[in-house]
Amino acid sequence: MHRARSAARPRLIAAYLDAGGRLVCGFEGARKCVVSLRELGVAERPRVALVCVDDLRSGIILLREDGKREDVSADLVLYCCGASYRQDAAAGELGARIADRLRLIRKTRGLSQRAMATLLELQGPNYARLESGRHTPSVATLVRVADRLRVPLTYLVAVSPHDQLAR
Repeated sequence: MHRARSAARPRLIAAYLDAGGRLVCGFEGARKCVVSLRELGVAERPRVALVCVDDLRSGIILLREDGKREDVSADLVLYCCGASYRQDAAAGELGARIADRLRLIRKTRGLSQRAMATLLELQGPNYARLESGRHTPSVATLVRVADRLRVPLTYLVAVSPHDQLAR
C-alpha cells in the first residue's frame, strides 16, 4: 500500500541546459529548478546534445552526442531541488514501506494487530497508525520494533524487502 501524495505534482513546461551544463526546468506555477546532471545521477559524458520535455510533461529526455537517449523524471528534478519536496516524499514513502513490512510480518506470523502491538509494547491505536502508514516512527521506535521482531532494521526501511532478508 502506497499513499498518494497529498499535493499534485506540478507539470513540467520546459527544460534546457544552461551555459554551465546544468539542467534548468520550468514547472507550472512559475517554479524553476536548476540542478546539475551529477546531482541527478546522470553521467556528464558523452555530452548531452538536446534536452526536451516528454509528451506527458512528467519527464525530461536527454539525447546524447552518441545518439543514446536517457530519461529523467520530473519528480527526481523536484526532489533534488527542494528540501520540502524531499521531506514530503521521504515521509510518505517511508511510512508506507514500514507499514507494508509490518503488515507482512504480522500476517506471516499469524498475529492479530492487538497481538502485534503487545509484542512491540505499543498501544493498539499507535500500532494501527504504523501499519496503516499514517505515521512514520522515530528512529528509536524503529530500532525497538526491529529488535522485538528480530529483523534487521534495514528490512523495515529498505526500498526492496529482498534487499534485507529477515534473520
